[in-house]
Amino acid sequence: MSSIRLGTTYPPTDIETVLSTTQLTGKREPRTRFYEAGQFLDRLDGYITPQGFALAVWTFDILDQTMVDTLRTYCPGFDATVYISTRIEDGIYQDYEATMIWPFKQMERRQFNGIYLGLEFQFRHLKVVDYEMDESEAVTVGEAATVLLANYPLSVSDSVTVGESVTVKLLSITASNSVTVGESVGVSIS
Repeated sequence: MSSIRLGTTYPPTDIETVLSTTQLTGKREPRTRFYEAGQFLDRLDGYITPQGFALAVWTFDILDQTMVDTLRTYCPGFDATVYISTRIEDGIYQDYEATMIWPFKQMERRQFNGIYLGLEFQFRHLKVVDYEMDESEAVTVGEAATVLLANYPLSVSDSVTVGESVTVKLLSITASNSVTVGESVGVSIS
């Protein structure tokens, strides 16, 4: 399974499932690029200032017409709001709400006998999706729990060192927890 995912609802679906790839068609996971801002401005003092929201670009080396048609269902117009999981660093993936941009100009130039080569899909205006625990992760107060940080969005200001304790405010409570909404629960990072 791929860690690259796409969906119109959260959580998004694995890209290999979306494209219905098989051993016969081969894997179609895109190459990804992640930019921390939409544009970077050169300053007079020689430094660079990032501006705008983060941006992700997925490049599919080869797609057939059926796969393109499937991707079109996620973005039926010029753009559409979708949910993605994309690589932000080597081996690190993050979930985002994003605006998917359909590559109209590339579609015209990169098609040969129903095969599309090197299509690039942009995902703009990336907003981190808040992580919500599902029933399989539910714990009661006082019970020890391990939190997988790869699924919990941390920003630079939230950095935590191993062994340090942090408090996570639960945003979503399932019927099986005994925590009330808005109550804080201590989590130990190890």
